[in-house]
Amino acid sequence: MFQTLRSWLTRSPGRMAGRRPKGVFISYRRSDSEPAANRLNSDLRNRLGGEVVFFDVDTIPAGEPFPEVIAAGIQSAQVVLVLIGKTWHETRDAAGNLRLHLEEDFVRREIELARAGDKVIIPVLIDGAELRLDDERLPESLRFLGPLNAKILRTNRDYGRDLDDLIAGLRQKGVSVSPRHWLRQNLAVLAFAATMVLSGGALLAVILLRSGLVDQEGNAVGTSIPAFHEPEASPSLLGHVSASDRLRLESASESSVVQIAGMCENEELQRLAEKYQDDPATLLSIISKEYLK
Repeated sequence: MFQTLRSWLTRSPGRMAGRRPKGVFISYRRSDSEPAANRLNSDLRNRLGGEVVFFDVDTIPAGEPFPEVIAAGIQSAQVVLVLIGKTWHETRDAAGNLRLHLEEDFVRREIELARAGDKVIIPVLIDGAELRLDDERLPESLRFLGPLNAKILRTNRDYGRDLDDLIAGLRQKGVSVSPRHWLRQNLAVLAFAATMVLSGGALLAVILLRSGLVDQEGNAVGTSIPAFHEPEASPSLLGHVSASDRLRLESASESSVVQIAGMCENEELQRLAEKYQDDPATLLSIISKEYLK
């Protein structure tokens, strides 16, 4: 009985056996797709764990040699996501040269290193961007991207669906939730099971665990990090926005939406501003969809 419980509790996406999780490297150009990259990084960390995701801003410590850390991150990754926005092909340096045609360009080097390391490379097309293969915009070393099956990522109300599809694709390529993240998600149910075992209720613990305290993915019901879909505002308060508040909200951006929503007369907007103060992109999406439609 105790062996069965131990086996069930240690069944996690990473198998909880000390195995290093297979990671994801996010390649992007800041001038092209930084907002989408930041949002994707945050959501992948919520779903898979920070140990699994390599993102330059969050992963490279201050004072570390940038090229060496980037190369090590690609080497340790299972999958490299290449984020392509609408200006990815046309970005130029101060002298007017196309950045992708410069051998020292970091985005180009990341992709070339990923290919040399035989990594799984997935182009991710942001908000309707296209991967164009004409000679003027794409160097010879990057034209292999053309035949690769790309994923789309729209930052509008379809974002949650596209994110789920992307994560499903990562799982197919061997990426899984990190053991530490799995433990954080399931700490409550693990503590409950341990208490039941210590009190002599091992069989009851197994029955309760199997009957719905955790789902088929091994996540604790009601304790998982809620990053699967964008939350929606309360229907009972939708549309109850004064004319002056509506004018301010219509001009809000990601950098100002939290402050503006927090100053509105609508109590629901004030609550949302407090809840999403660290995620202004989601707050702006909710307001645009539910209050300004």
